Amino acid sequence: MNFFFGFKFNSIQCRLTIPKFKNREKISGRLCLYSASVSENEEWIIKKVIDEEDEDFFYVNNKNIENKNIYFISNDKNPNEGSYKEIKNYNNFSKTIPAFRCNIMLFNSNGGYSSYQGEYPYNMITKNGSFLSSAYVLTNINALKNFLLLRNIFYLPTTENFKLYLLDINKRKIIHDFNLKVNYSNTLKIENDMINENYYFFSKKFIGIPNYLSIDKNDHFSFEHTLPPQSAIIGKNRFNVIKSLKEKINKIII
Repeated sequence: MNFFFGFKFNSIQCRLTIPKFKNREKISGRLCLYSASVSENEEWIIKKVIDEEDEDFFYVNNKNIENKNIYFISNDKNPNEGSYKEIKNYNNFSKTIPAFRCNIMLFNSNGGYSSYQGEYPYNMITKNGSFLSSAYVLTNINALKNFLLLRNIFYLPTTENFKLYLLDINKRKIIHDFNLKVNYSNTLKIENDMINENYYFFSKKFIGIPNYLSIDKNDHFSFEHTLPPQSAIIGKNRFNVIKSLKEKINKIII
């Protein structure tokens, strides 16, 4: 089962396009679109989303996008609307090969926009762990603005804060640290002095999907996510290489 999310901040708006079909199956007529968010009482509140749809897609328009919300599709009777102590794997409809994804589009009122196909798999939300992402690969030092848009989803209904570090892995020092929130679409403005080929974002407690948005002076958008760092390494030892790097980074933080 896959989850979907949006980002909304400043003048940036968002729209999700979620398919009702799979590559090898007919459209199911019993699918519903749901949202889930953590309440002040630390419970998951699950609701059916009433928004635009057609024969092929559900749409979540900007008015229904909230940074605390996640979205998923399931049949019309599972789950029931209400409060829950954890998010469960309600169905296998979106468990597909290739991955079942939605279109995440960011845009502004001046006509700038960009999108990519994204998802957050259920097997990621049940895990704690660390993540590592280059602050250099998808940013643009010549852009007017750069942002890190980090989405975390954890299956328990918590909104606790966690630390995100910007580190220089060559000089082995912390450049900045930031407070972010679990089960939230976090937004961080990346200043030009934070764009360096030796700089990496690192969190030691929670994993997440790091997305990068660049906007130039003509309102042209570039919006994409980074893959796990081991995907850029060829060879049997690629996981050990990243494990060793994370251990070195942990020592810098300590």
